Amino acid sequence: MTETNPSYLSLKLAKAKKTGQRASGEITYRVLCDPQKKLLALTIVGNEGGFVA
Repeated sequence: MTETNPSYLSLKLAKAKKTGQRASGEITYRVLCDPQKKLLALTIVGNEGGFVA
């Protein structure tokens, strides 16, 4: 059996502020789609900061 890894197109790479009450910093995320542009995926690629205890 042969496995193939689907390739995805990167549509956007951006940062967003965390919204948690005690959170600080930002997350970095990437929006992807398949080559046929029928499926979307969102992945977290970075996590900056932390939370204040």
